[in-house]
Amino acid sequence: MEAFGLYLLKSVVWLSSFALIFFLFLRNERFFSLNRIFLVAGIISSFVFPLLTVHYSVNIPVPVRVQSGDPVMTVIQAGNNNSQLDGRMLLFALYISGVLFVTSLIVIKSRSILQTIKKADITISNPVKLIRTPDYASAFSFFSYVFVNPSVTDIETREIVNHEMAHIRQKHWIDLVLVELLCV
Repeated sequence: MEAFGLYLLKSVVWLSSFALIFFLFLRNERFFSLNRIFLVAGIISSFVFPLLTVHYSVNIPVPVRVQSGDPVMTVIQAGNNNSQLDGRMLLFALYISGVLFVTSLIVIKSRSILQTIKKADITISNPVKLIRTPDYASAFSFFSYVFVNPSVTDIETREIVNHEMAHIRQKHWIDLVLVELLCV
């Protein structure tokens, strides 16, 4: 369990480092493809790099001990390990409950979108499937589906579809799935 906690800590440090580099140096850059590659590589690296360990040895000269007088004896008392075990179990239970909570939120959102797809009238214009629904205030894409509120005019809808087609062609859903897995 300690190894898993250490892995999570290392992963958070790596992910924070990538995020800090992005926010300090890259967020205002207009090379969107390179920014995307950096962010996706940073997410994947934050999972892989904590698994790598570098071993090295340090040679320290041993000091000479001079013994004088009576040997000193130390008594080591066995501590109560139950409190440490209970704390670890509590942290693990808290972690698992967080994983289950975030997973359930993702499932609920996905089910809501899938139900909207089932009940909606779909306008197909390759490669986009347009769904006009009042269920969502802002437009977004979900795989090849584009959701638009019916209150949006036809001209705005064309602009939205053109914008969302870029997301669909570049398969941005992969990035979103990766980030959702990261949240879990």
